[in-house]
Amino acid sequence: MKSRLHAHIGTLRQLEIFLAVYDLGSIKAASESLHLTQPTVSMQLKKLAEAIGMPLYERVGRGREFTDAGRALAATAREVLDSFERLDMELSDLRGSRAGTLRIAVVTTSKYFIPHLLGSFCEQYPKVDLQFRVGNREQIIRRLHDGLDDLYVFSHPPEDEDIVVTDFLPNPLVAIAPVGHPLAKRRRLSLAPRPGVLRVA
Repeated sequence: MKSRLHAHIGTLRQLEIFLAVYDLGSIKAASESLHLTQPTVSMQLKKLAEAIGMPLYERVGRGREFTDAGRALAATAREVLDSFERLDMELSDLRGSRAGTLRIAVVTTSKYFIPHLLGSFCEQYPKVDLQFRVGNREQIIRRLHDGLDDLYVFSHPPEDEDIVVTDFLPNPLVAIAPVGHPLAKRRRLSLAPRPGVLRVA
């Protein structure tokens, strides 16, 4: 027997909104990401919960914890939206152009120079929707575990993951001292620990 649940869940836009709340962790962050008002996002979540007949999340303090139904919906929503993205890319290939979505997640130390590297890519592939996420190391590793993005940028990639790592840009550390500091007057400095010399680690 075919499931008729899809006839009640609603639109793909509702799934997209729910997934944004699930991934970003809050209605406020999701509304800003999707350029919607917070009441609009809340209303769409309410409609989805009513269609499924089960709560999607529970309030825990000032945050929310997703229920088993919410996590199941998130997994299915991701599969559905990914299927449409693959279809979009296949149709674009048939038209002789490139389109689709490219998801990039970077640690905060990379957020200033990565956008400059993406400029020429966006010019060459204007039909590609570029989604750019910034977070701390723990947040980006969590996204890596969940497989939420296509490309990740770390200053120190996790070593215990089965991933392909490519070094593409040096990231030197530079020690800086105020003009009046005793170390600023020295022409040569060593990082080796010595009495009276600050060790940089």
